Amino acid sequence: MRYEILDLLPSYGPMPIAVTENGVPFYGAGFPVRFFRTDGTDWVGNFARGATSFNAVFSLRDSENILVIAGGISYNMHPDKTTPIEAFDEDYDAAFPLENGRIVLQGNCRFCIVEPDSSHWHTDAIYFWDFKDVRVQDNIITGKAVAYNNYCDDVEFVAFTYNINTKTLISE
Repeated sequence: MRYEILDLLPSYGPMPIAVTENGVPFYGAGFPVRFFRTDGTDWVGNFARGATSFNAVFSLRDSENILVIAGGISYNMHPDKTTPIEAFDEDYDAAFPLENGRIVLQGNCRFCIVEPDSSHWHTDAIYFWDFKDVRVQDNIITGKAVAYNNYCDDVEFVAFTYNINTKTLISE
C-alpha cells in the first residue's frame, strides 16, 4: 500500500504538510492523504482544494507516482516527496480509470487524459460549458455537452463522441 485516504487530519503525530499547486502554504482543512515512503516511514499531505467537490487518489500503472485530485486540482505526487511533481487545473469533477491504465479526468469544458506513466494531455474545449451523461469505454468518451445559442440565451445539450487514440471529436 502506497497511500491511505484519511477522513480527517490526524490529531496527533507529526504535523500534516500543506500541499498546494503553487507552493504557497495554507492553513485550513484540505484533502488529507497519508503516503508511505519506500524507507518505511510515512507522512500526511493536507492538499489544498480547487473549485469542485471531487476528491480521489489513483495509483498510476507504469509509474511510482500517485495522482491526487483535491477539490478538482490534480497533483502528480511521488510518495517519497512532500511537494508535487506537478499540479494542474482545478475544475475536475469526475474521473474514469480505464483498463489500459489511462485515467480520463472530466473538467467543465474539456477532458484531461493521464497516461499510465503519469504524463498527461488535454482535449481541446468541447463546446462551451458543462457535460452530462458522460461515459468512457475502450478509449471512447461519449456524452452531452452544453451548447449556447443566441448569445447564451438558449441552452441545449449536444451529443458528442471523442476518440482518445485519434484525438478526434465528433458532434452528433
